[in-house]
Amino acid sequence: MPEWITVKEAAELLNVSERYVRNLALKGKLKAKREPNRWLIHSTLSEPETEQNGIPTEQVGIPTEPHTIEWLQKRVEEQESRISELQSELVEAHKTAAEASQRHDTIVLQLTRQLEQSQRLLEYNQEPWYRRWFRKRGTKSEGR
Repeated sequence: MPEWITVKEAAELLNVSERYVRNLALKGKLKAKREPNRWLIHSTLSEPETEQNGIPTEQVGIPTEPHTIEWLQKRVEEQESRISELQSELVEAHKTAAEASQRHDTIVLQLTRQLEQSQRLLEYNQEPWYRRWFRKRGTKSEGR
C-alpha cells in the first residue's frame, strides 16, 4: 500500500464522504498534506502526532472514529438549540414586519386623505372668483 492515498480512497476505506475526509484533514484530525490541486491522506488514516497543552491528542478526547454516538448526540443538541434560536428570530422578524406593515398602512391612509383634501381645494379654486362671490351673495340675499 502506498504511503499517501487520495481523498477518494480514504473516504472509501473509512466509509464516509470525501467532503468529510477533507474536513478532517483541514481540522488536523488526519495526517494529510496538500498538493497544489489535491489532498493526500496518510495511509494509516491516523491523527497527526501533535499535542494540545502538552497532552497527546488521543487523550484529549478527539474521536478517532468519524461518528461516535456521543459526537452525534452533541451535534443533534447543537442543531436543536440553533433551530430554537432561529425560530425565535423568525417570530421577532414577523412581529417587526407586522408593525412595519401597520405603520405603512397608516401612512398611506393619511396621504390618501391629504390628497383628497388637496383635490377638493384645487377644484374649488379652479372655479372663477366671481362665481364664488355671486354664489355667496346669492345665498345671503335668499336668506333675507
